[in-house]
Formats: sequence, C-alpha cells, structure tokens
Amino acid sequence: MRRTGPTELQFDPEIEKTARAIRKATREAQASRGTALLRDTPDCQGQT
Repeated sequence: MRRTGPTELQFDPEIEKTARAIRKATREAQASRGTALLRDTPDCQGQT
C-alpha cells in the first residue's frame, strides 16, 4: 500500500472544541492537585 503524497487534514470544529475542553479540564485538575500537594506538604525549611 503506497501513498501518493501528503494530504491535507480536514478541520473539524467539533473535534477541536472537544479537544480544547479536555485540555482545559486536565490543566485545571493538575493545577488544583498541585496546590493541594503544596498545601498538605509539611514545611521543610529550618529542618536539618
């Protein structure tokens, strides 16, 4: 099976909208998890 050359991908706005929503939700979940981890971690300054 051979290709004749690269073809243009078709833009689907519905797929792009879904992908943006998923990326936003992932980014927000990681950010909230990161702040929760920082809040629950004991302060290590001055402990040697």
